[in-house]
Amino acid sequence: MLALDATSPKHHTCTFCAARYTPSSRWSLQVSGVNAVEVERVAVALLQQVDAGSPPGADVVLGDKYVVHGSAMAVGPEAVASVIGDWNQFASEVDVHELVAELALLRSQLDATDIDQAEVLGALACAEKAVKEGDGAGVLGWLRKAGARSLEVAEKVGTDVAAAAIKKALGLP
Repeated sequence: MLALDATSPKHHTCTFCAARYTPSSRWSLQVSGVNAVEVERVAVALLQQVDAGSPPGADVVLGDKYVVHGSAMAVGPEAVASVIGDWNQFASEVDVHELVAELALLRSQLDATDIDQAEVLGALACAEKAVKEGDGAGVLGWLRKAGARSLEVAEKVGTDVAAAAIKKALGLP
């Protein structure tokens, strides 16, 4: 049986992992079973967070916490997302040859001597190559790397197909 008693103000030391903590709240935890070491590790971490001044009602997080504002295709360790379906749907709705032409036009509008624009230019060139090779995931990946700057230029120049592809890659409506 493992017992953690937080009613005493003195320092406590975990008998299994040697973590030190000083409880400030009044509570106790008793656990028996095969995984007492892990339970004690969690309890020590909880005590440390509570003692660190977590406000009442605050989330106490053990492990990873992911907060996504907006859209996300995959979140967390070992998360996997597929963009092939998105690309196949998009490619069936647009003229792929027009997309290649518009990406080339976008590249011509960027200044290769400006380091930021050169980076966008390179991503657009790779996206154009991926379109020609039929690599849908590559197209969306490179357009995502080209980012918002490429979308600004596409909208300014009036390349609607390229702008739509960039929006799809960026997860924008």
